[in-house]
Amino acid sequence: MTAECNSSDEKLLRITGSRKPSWNRSKLAICTYNCRSMAGWQELNHLMEERKKIRCDVLGLCETRWKTEASKRWQDGCIVRLGKAEGVRSVGGIGFIVSKEWASRVASCHFISSRIGVLNVNLSGKATLKIVQTYAPTSTSDDDEVEEFYRQLDKGLAMKSTYTVVMGDFNAKVGHGRQGEEYVGRFGMGERNERGERLATMAEARQLYIGNSLFRKRERKRWT
Repeated sequence: MTAECNSSDEKLLRITGSRKPSWNRSKLAICTYNCRSMAGWQELNHLMEERKKIRCDVLGLCETRWKTEASKRWQDGCIVRLGKAEGVRSVGGIGFIVSKEWASRVASCHFISSRIGVLNVNLSGKATLKIVQTYAPTSTSDDDEVEEFYRQLDKGLAMKSTYTVVMGDFNAKVGHGRQGEEYVGRFGMGERNERGERLATMAEARQLYIGNSLFRKRERKRWT
């Protein structure tokens, strides 16, 4: 099983579990993408065409600004699940696109809010994978809104599964891991900001590795 990120702002990507995954059985490519608005079916059609250029079994979407919940099986056999954005301004919006090969393994899909969605996938045997797609409030949002986001995230993380992946746009900079931190790596970008401090605190408490900070990359290939 492999995990991949394709957005410029993703911050957290983690696989957890009490058992080591069976890497030699089947591979699952997981990606996340910030749409920065996807107004209608025409834009979704374009995204589906672009998706064919990469190998991605589960594509998590954020900031779709999609106005109503939608569930659709595409012409190529993949499934599309879209949550509803919030309010008149259509804030947030979460979604998932699952390939034909993995569509039959989707056990459930829940949209906790316009900022958090959870996709549960059946793996081999009785193992399950929970994919939590997120879109955190921006730096201009007030602290109450940020804390509400993390409360909703806790609800998603509380759902039982063998393994967990959290991904999306956290609108945060965690920078480099600090002394005593186990789950923030040495290769993050920039200086940690207030939102990054909140993210790092959550990651340490939940034992979630911040994947983008764990691997050495050139500066221009690092994500904020």
